[in-house]
Amino acid sequence: MQLIDIPIPPEFSNWLERVSWVEIAPDEPMPVFAGARVNLLFVVDGEVRVDGIGDACMVAAPVCWGPTRRAGVVRCGSELARGWLVKLAGGAAPAVLGTSAEALASRVQPLSRLWPHLSAEALGKQADRGLATVLAWIAAAIGRWEDRLLWSPGQCLRVMGLIDSTPVAQLASQLGISKATLERRTWAAFGLPPKGLARVQRLYRSLAMIDAANDADLAAQAGFFDQSHFIADFRQLTGSTPAQFRRLAVDRPQLLSLYNAADLTGGIHGG
Repeated sequence: MQLIDIPIPPEFSNWLERVSWVEIAPDEPMPVFAGARVNLLFVVDGEVRVDGIGDACMVAAPVCWGPTRRAGVVRCGSELARGWLVKLAGGAAPAVLGTSAEALASRVQPLSRLWPHLSAEALGKQADRGLATVLAWIAAAIGRWEDRLLWSPGQCLRVMGLIDSTPVAQLASQLGISKATLERRTWAAFGLPPKGLARVQRLYRSLAMIDAANDADLAAQAGFFDQSHFIADFRQLTGSTPAQFRRLAVDRPQLLSLYNAADLTGGIHGG
């Protein structure tokens, strides 16, 4: 697997967390960690299948998968698959896809089901491999559905930064809403309940420190109850133990970049 990040244009900074050119080889699938983000994959060459999240099928067209509480994997067919991987910012799904993140949770589907403005462009035949077209599609979507946001991008960042260290009732009070409203909005914005989002944020907090601390220290610093709880959660959310992930990342350093594990701070970012 190869991963090349490009700078996010300023006009998309509230809506996108990453834009990457990705190449997936038959013998090196791309892992999908549990998380609260919605991912879009614009296939340029080859075919891909997302396993472990909803119904799987081979596709050669733009596809998206929503928030999930378990690990999965993106595989290609018998030949190399290439395309643009776009990770939406936390809470941005309603504005970009026109539907709540809860409706997208644990599902894989063709992007054409959500974007009526999607055209049958041959991305691979364009000089920039279709990047300008992909960004134009996203811009058209945001212009159409921006009013569907329940929280502003800044409010979403605040919720993600506090959710794993603040009791739900206290966080609701800080936001000036009821506990029931916080539950409802968290589901709609992130596709997870507050406790599920907190669990994911703790995972990504641990990923940011995975090379600098042992499992016991990671558990304590990331906010897990104890080391065994941390390892069990890590296995369910990533598909591997912390030790296995460290060994895998030595041979595949792109994994650290794929999940921002090299530069996460404060638990704001996540999967």
